Amino acid sequence: MKYFITSVLVLVMCQFVMAQDTVKVMYYNVLNYPGSTPERVNYFRTIMQYSLPDVLLITEMLNEEGADDLLNLGLNAGAVDYYERAPFSDGPDTDNMLYFNSNKFSLRSQNVISTVLRDINEYILYKKGPDLAAGDTVFMRFFVAHLKSSTGSSNEQQRLEEVMEVGQYLADNGITENYVFGGDLNFYDSGEPAYQYIISNTGLNMVDPLPAGNWHDNSSFAAIHTQSTRTAQFGGGATGGCDDRFDFTFFSQNLVSGNQSVQYVPGSSFALANDGQHFNLGILDGPVNTTVPDSVLNALYYMADHLPVMSSLRFDDAPAMVSIDAKVYLEGAFNGTAMDPYPQAELPNYQPYFDNPWYYQGMEYLESNGSNEVVDWCLLELRVSDGNILDAIADTAVWKKACLVLSDGSIRDTNLTDLPQFDDVYQGDKYLVVRHRNHLDIISANPLQINENIISIDFTTSSATVYGGVNGYSHLINGTWGMSAGDMNGDGMINLTDLTDIWKLQAGIKGYQRGDINFNEQVDNIDKNKYCIPNFNKVSAVMQ
Repeated sequence: MKYFITSVLVLVMCQFVMAQDTVKVMYYNVLNYPGSTPERVNYFRTIMQYSLPDVLLITEMLNEEGADDLLNLGLNAGAVDYYERAPFSDGPDTDNMLYFNSNKFSLRSQNVISTVLRDINEYILYKKGPDLAAGDTVFMRFFVAHLKSSTGSSNEQQRLEEVMEVGQYLADNGITENYVFGGDLNFYDSGEPAYQYIISNTGLNMVDPLPAGNWHDNSSFAAIHTQSTRTAQFGGGATGGCDDRFDFTFFSQNLVSGNQSVQYVPGSSFALANDGQHFNLGILDGPVNTTVPDSVLNALYYMADHLPVMSSLRFDDAPAMVSIDAKVYLEGAFNGTAMDPYPQAELPNYQPYFDNPWYYQGMEYLESNGSNEVVDWCLLELRVSDGNILDAIADTAVWKKACLVLSDGSIRDTNLTDLPQFDDVYQGDKYLVVRHRNHLDIISANPLQINENIISIDFTTSSATVYGGVNGYSHLINGTWGMSAGDMNGDGMINLTDLTDIWKLQAGIKGYQRGDINFNEQVDNIDKNKYCIPNFNKVSAVMQ
């Protein structure tokens, strides 16, 4: 909903303009900060300088001195000087805090919702944007809570009573839109009464953008666990490794539908530095976590026992969204007319491009189960240059998204229906890169053309659609072309190294493996002899 603010506020605020159209929201439990180790602010600074949230909501703050330290020594450091915080509210237990990017938001007001254990805080922000000078803006409500911990029916009941206080507050104040509720909520599974109350239309009527289920000590949900970062005991907090999803961000229905000036960005929710490979392990344990720089990983380990959870919101004053209608064939799955779908039982629900060489951190997951159309995951990149494709190197990638390739070659978003989309805010010539876990990457030979907010490109019709042509692309049949099979290690070349580094180590293994080039759930000689070896010396023309 849009509101009009007073002329006094307009005069004060009209000098500001919106820096970006999409804002990042983070919820983070900072483990009784400052406690006996206020020097942890140095770790906090490393995390914040890497992630740069626009709205940061903190739980387990102990005092106002700690709130000041996180602002003055953690957030406003180096070239960054635009963060502000809410007034400190001292409740009966540990406290909450809001920090925000003052280039994008101002704090209108805040309120306290009292519960038996801890206060729940409401912060009302308004957006700085091009319409502010005319007195028009968007208001957002952010609620932050740290609910009762531990298992057992009595603790579950207390969590329910706490969130019901929020529901009563919304009802009493007629609040129906533009609100976010999150924090350290201590839910063990989605069957809990408090969780059900949050998502019920008789409760808070909110949406959890990540999968429901029995998250506790369940490896199937390893990619969304948030506690604990460690197995060693130091500085207080929980140990045991990553095996619980205690930190949540819920969105009001209108934020998901986007019909009231602001929208949750689909697929944008994730736990920072969770690579899905550290179930019951500390984040510094092997295998090496490559989703964030080593300095950030180390800082997350020592700062707190929780991982921050992040999401994005997109405001209406953003440019139009552009859809990508692309078609591509994967040589290994091509059957002469289309592609054979991957066996549903083996296809991962989450995108598989966390690790080397992609290091993609997105939390896309397959929203439509039971489909017999999906061939595999792919990773799209949009690169921008000033007129020369040779300048479209990795550093010019302005957008990335994990998507799904269907049997007819079409690329779709995670619901298998929508086209992938990006904000049309990038200047210069745009090129589309398609990456795959065991095929050579390709990049469009020519700048993309946008027609009525849609980019249409069919890579299957000719080698001329791909930069580099036949050197890194394969003729399949009767003028039909596809991505060359065999680049199992993702280095952009198909050669003996793919066999020694990947295929040889996986030969005989069943399941979703890079060495399974023809997607039949088995790494065998067919993958080597029919697909990889015939493509020896093919090289991707995608610039690194």
